[in-house]
Amino acid sequence: MNTNWKLIKFTSVNKIKLENLDLNIIVQFELETSLNQKCQKIMNDYVYKFKKSLVVVSKHLKTNKKNLFSIVPTVQEAIDVIVLEEIEREINS
Repeated sequence: MNTNWKLIKFTSVNKIKLENLDLNIIVQFELETSLNQKCQKIMNDYVYKFKKSLVVVSKHLKTNKKNLFSIVPTVQEAIDVIVLEEIEREINS
């Protein structure tokens, strides 16, 4: 099981840019309280295209939309989500 991950910090949702990292991603926004549609689309597209986990770490972020990524309050919880999603992908393959 490959649970490699990378933590990426952004100061704003407007600055998000995700490359083909072929890794599970933990995204941390420093000041945001909501995710705009463009940001949600970028993150959903990453999960869909690369079949990897993307977990946002924030105690304040909220979204009203169903997304392919998760939002959790701590980095440790983000790592736990990645491990569980990797197990699910392994079982389903």
